[in-house]
Amino acid sequence: MDMQIQYLTDNKGKKTAVLVPFKEWEKFINDYKYLQKKIGLNHSVKEIQHKNFNYTAITKKDGNCWIGWIEEIPGVNCQESTREELLESLKITLKEALEFNKKDAISTAGEGFSEEPIAL
Repeated sequence: MDMQIQYLTDNKGKKTAVLVPFKEWEKFINDYKYLQKKIGLNHSVKEIQHKNFNYTAITKKDGNCWIGWIEEIPGVNCQESTREELLESLKITLKEALEFNKKDAISTAGEGFSEEPIAL
């Protein structure tokens, strides 16, 4: 059964909205909720996998401060007064960089992408 939809257009003929029969809309919403739950479950699994991955901090005392880098991720580097503060800053900066890279990749990919785990 094909979905019977109608398009609303502006005065230039550009589509601006869609009219969908209510029963078909309800089915769409139910399918959407199901997929949200499924994706949420996958997201939780990915978070667990991500937490189990170890990164390497390269640290060095430099005068009165500590400097450090994350070996595996270019651009993740910090400077702090103590080694403990440096390690905490590197963790925060690494997490932010990974989240930024993820959002950037998804945005660049656009619609219709898939996420595939890759093990080394």
